[in-house]
Amino acid sequence: MFKLQTMQDGYCVQACLAMLVDKPIDVVDAELQAQQLCYVQQVGQRYMRYVPPPSIQIYLARNNWLHGIRLSKWVPKEMSIAAVLDFKEHHALLTVANNSDDTSHCVLHDAERLRNNQPSVLDPACDTPQELTAYEILSVEPVYQINNGHRAQ
Repeated sequence: MFKLQTMQDGYCVQACLAMLVDKPIDVVDAELQAQQLCYVQQVGQRYMRYVPPPSIQIYLARNNWLHGIRLSKWVPKEMSIAAVLDFKEHHALLTVANNSDDTSHCVLHDAERLRNNQPSVLDPACDTPQELTAYEILSVEPVYQINNGHRAQ
């Protein structure tokens, strides 16, 4: 369903958004800048364009995608909430641990690929789709394509 797009360092969110909305990453990055939905942030010794969660929601809505509630494993034990998300039915933006340093990384889960028994994670840092089990998932943000105000089937 989605075409795997590789990224520049620090552009994983832009690359995942580009795959979702089916646009080149440079077009998505330019649109995010023009709409003032991102800003430059220093991470260690490098600078990257940061796209905060509300900006992701706005950008996706403007491109006919609905962004679901963020499900995170960091819920305090005294206020824990259990939720079930069928990965075979729902596409999702995943925040995963970055094995090379203490930062996180954004990848796209393609439910259609999983239903077809193919690796389902489109990782902008990899040349080919990856297995879901290869990642330590920190949070899950389901996304739904909408057409004419209704969720696409």
